[in-house]
Order: sequence, then structure tokens, then C-alpha cells
Amino acid sequence: MAAGRTPGRERGSRQRGACGPTSPTSPGSPGRCWSGDAPGIDALRPRADFAPDRIGWAWLSRPDPVTGRTVVWHNGGTGGFTSFLGVDRQAGVAVVVLSAVGAPDETTPAGFALLRRLGGAR
Repeated sequence: MAAGRTPGRERGSRQRGACGPTSPTSPGSPGRCWSGDAPGIDALRPRADFAPDRIGWAWLSRPDPVTGRTVVWHNGGTGGFTSFLGVDRQAGVAVVVLSAVGAPDETTPAGFALLRRLGGAR
């Protein structure tokens, strides 16, 4: 096997995830992520109060105060690096913010602002 190659993957093959290929009829089509039937999508369903949010299996959800749409999100950080992943399924947009500076209290508002902008709110 050539250096840097992943075992079991041939040159030109494409790894397919839950929202992978672009064919709308494919089991992993991006449309499934928004329609609610992608594998693992139930992890996004809120299950308990986690003030001021609701929480699923480690995914938080809250209505965006500007758009009113529900955003499912999670953030984190370690060693000076922070991240945010947010999904606005009603608007059909998702964002990931990765930062080598700053804190989650900076990355999270930036992520929500990007979701609003991509989702059509100004």
C-alpha cells in the first residue's frame, strides 16, 4: 500500500457519509439531512431542559432570537482552540466555525450570526 493511502480505499473512490453523495435518490444524499431521515438524525431531537436551551444527545437547541427558527448546535474548546457547529434545518443551512484564538463565548455568537446571514436574515 502506498504511503498516505487509507486501507480499503482505492484511488478515485469516494467515502460516503450520512450526507455524502449529491444524487437526490442516494441513501446518503444531502436532502436527507434536512428532511429528518438521515442516519443518526434522531440525536438532534431535544430530550431535556438545559437552561436556557434544550439538549438532545449532546446537541443543544434553541430558537434564534432574531429569526425565531430552531438552531441545533454544539461548541467546545481545548488548549486555546475553539469550535462551533450549528444547523438551521428550516433555512437549510449549517456552519462550522474553527478558531485558533478566542473563546467559545466568541465563536458561538459568530456561528449564530453566520447562520442568520446564510439563512437570509440580516
